[in-house]
Amino acid sequence: MEGASCITISQWQCAHPDVQITENHRRLQLPVNGKFKIIPDVATSISYAAWQNSVPLIGGVSVENYSPDPVSGLELKLTTSSGFLNSKTWKIDRLLAGDLLQVSDCQVDLDPGYLGGLNEAEKSQLSFELVLDEEVLATAKADVRVLAREEWGGINQGGELIAAFVMPNDPAIASILKTTAKILSRHGHSTALDGYQSNDPKRAYLLVTAIWNAICSLKLTYANPPKSFERVGQKTRTPHTVIEQGLATCLDSTLLFSAAIEAVGLNPVVIMTDGHCFAGAWLVEKTLSQVVEPEPSELRKAIAGHELVAFETTLVTHTPPARFKIAVQTAKAAMRES
Repeated sequence: MEGASCITISQWQCAHPDVQITENHRRLQLPVNGKFKIIPDVATSISYAAWQNSVPLIGGVSVENYSPDPVSGLELKLTTSSGFLNSKTWKIDRLLAGDLLQVSDCQVDLDPGYLGGLNEAEKSQLSFELVLDEEVLATAKADVRVLAREEWGGINQGGELIAAFVMPNDPAIASILKTTAKILSRHGHSTALDGYQSNDPKRAYLLVTAIWNAICSLKLTYANPPKSFERVGQKTRTPHTVIEQGLATCLDSTLLFSAAIEAVGLNPVVIMTDGHCFAGAWLVEKTLSQVVEPEPSELRKAIAGHELVAFETTLVTHTPPARFKIAVQTAKAAMRES
């Protein structure tokens, strides 16, 4: 915008202490014409999984008029530099002098075909323009990372979406379950993959042990994950891809086990530590009180009470694979250290 200047968020916040600024705001530089300002709250990333689970891209948008005059007939326009989002225009009938208007209806139309077709992440940018009679009064921009279809954004950005990458209905899980049933039969147990139906934690533990041995038979090879993946995310492998490639990071193997555990009717848990993750399964029909539980003491209490079993999934990639008992001991040690 010709003649526009640029102020930093800190400068603006000093002049407007009554307005709360989030971390998403802090990454923006907001052009100013001296009379109006746009304050968008935009997620730092978006993905196909976020679209599937109705996670909002825009948390809110505010428009401020700090001129001495009211203005009528404004339009706030949103466009993007790539095709993952359809443009949108909000009508603002009247903005009084000194008013800070919270824009209602921040839902935007994402293109699932575009998001679902991305094999690699890409950088995009949202552009907001406040317009009066085709004159641009203020603009704001926000960078957004558009994730690949099979990419999880990390615990800091939509951490709860890790559940979307647990795929019990992936066709590859069926073959693991068939092997699981054969292992149960070989040791004289019922082949029923019956979850909590018996109301017996020992039966649930037996099912998880059989799943462990079934996945051990796949002879997977360990693949090193990206640094700090638990915070910044990583691309994941579906169960089919893990079996086809024979490769698995700690996250891949954890998601594979979680999918099989869920498929037999048990509740899985994905446990994140610094630079690592592993799996768990509830031995009683129970879950955590919230999707993301930041307090490890809750898990420690459940393990101590024999309600939950946690195990180190990457030990299936050893030659020979470790026994399930060793995987459980390894996970317990990691829980004590976390």
